[in-house]
Amino acid sequence: MFDKEQFGKKIKYFRQRQGLTQEQLSEMANISFSYLTYIESGRNKPTVDVIINLLNALNINYSELTDDSSYNNELTISLLEKYNNLDEKGKNLMLVILTKLLTF
Repeated sequence: MFDKEQFGKKIKYFRQRQGLTQEQLSEMANISFSYLTYIESGRNKPTVDVIINLLNALNINYSELTDDSSYNNELTISLLEKYNNLDEKGKNLMLVILTKLLTF
């Protein structure tokens, strides 16, 4: 099961470690400031595309955000890393696949 509170804490940790404000990270990840605050506080479960945006903005791997081995498998991590190299059609297909793999 996806632990949105733990995920939010780790996003906050990496944001602070990099010296970023919530405003800066939300802009870099192309999400609203309020959405980021809800994610960091564990009140919102981010969508797959938001997770990808946060990973890219923070320059971290998905495996660094979760301790849950069901999420921390090589296939999911590999797919997340390949996402940015796809065209729009490929990205849409990848989002469907990742959503099923991550079981949000």
